[in-house]
Amino acid sequence: MEIEMKAKVDSEQVSKLMKFFNKETEYLEKSDEYFSFGGIAPKKPKNIIRIRKEKSAANAPILVFPFLKIFGSSSITVGNILAGDIRPFENTELAQNRTWLTVKAKNTSPDGIETNEETEGQLSVDAEDTFRKSMSIANFKPYFTKFKRSFSFYVKNKAEDFEMHAELVSVNGIGPYLEIESTIELGNEDLLVGEDLLKVNTARDQIKWFFKHELGITEFDGRSWADIIEGEPSK
Repeated sequence: MEIEMKAKVDSEQVSKLMKFFNKETEYLEKSDEYFSFGGIAPKKPKNIIRIRKEKSAANAPILVFPFLKIFGSSSITVGNILAGDIRPFENTELAQNRTWLTVKAKNTSPDGIETNEETEGQLSVDAEDTFRKSMSIANFKPYFTKFKRSFSFYVKNKAEDFEMHAELVSVNGIGPYLEIESTIELGNEDLLVGEDLLKVNTARDQIKWFFKHELGITEFDGRSWADIIEGEPSK
């Protein structure tokens, strides 16, 4: 199960996050298609079927540093890449291309904590073609698309014994946002009690700790990306 939270960040906060970048940091560009019956957009989708076309390059600082002389600041450089002003994959052979099929059961609490049960697998060209034909026969069509630019890296809590995946992202040019997620294994994902509930609460608290102590953020955006793109207000 994934526990995820996100919040919008400013240039100063982006600059603070740069200290966590290292040779393991990836830069990614992700094109997503979401499918529903008849292509009708569900208002608050709980069950998600998605195809993702992904370009990625490891050791993202290699992509960033050549632009420092132009912009003079790592935070501005990252912001310009996320905004699409700089396109690292143009005229380069660094990118790896992959296609993923994801099936996700998604729930978001009122305070912006997202809990996901996710199954994912990589698709070959033939498998993607077969899947799309199967969707068409079943009258499932794309209802929403998004394009995400992302720097993917890892952060830890104060004791450095709890590692979390983080992404600095923009979606359809909106951002930057910081998304942090923790993946935990549960004995029973349908009934959170006892040790399973403790794991979920611990993951939630560690994510909140990082946002507060590293960036001064205590409020989170629980909207879906579809709602953010459409300008739906936060609740």
